[in-house]
Amino acid sequence: KPEVKIVVTYPDGLTREGDNLDLTCIAEGKPHPHQINWLRVDEDVPPHAVVTGSDLYIENLNKSYNGTYRCVASNAVGEAYDDYILYVYGMYYS
Repeated sequence: KPEVKIVVTYPDGLTREGDNLDLTCIAEGKPHPHQINWLRVDEDVPPHAVVTGSDLYIENLNKSYNGTYRCVASNAVGEAYDDYILYVYGMYYS
């Protein structure tokens, strides 16, 4: 089965309102995973989220995007996933 890991490319630290979020899904396995899908657990991915291959990019975050984002990778042997829990902090949270 694949091994899947989500890496936060941006930001480095708290995710705040108005920030952009860039996640990369790293999937490895033998055979190499042929498919990578992003989804949001129990909800739809925000409409303006951009998925480019293994990357998920959301700009101008707000609290309505809070939730669990999942990267699912599959190969001939099976599928595996990793979760990223997004919590968007208010502008003035310190």
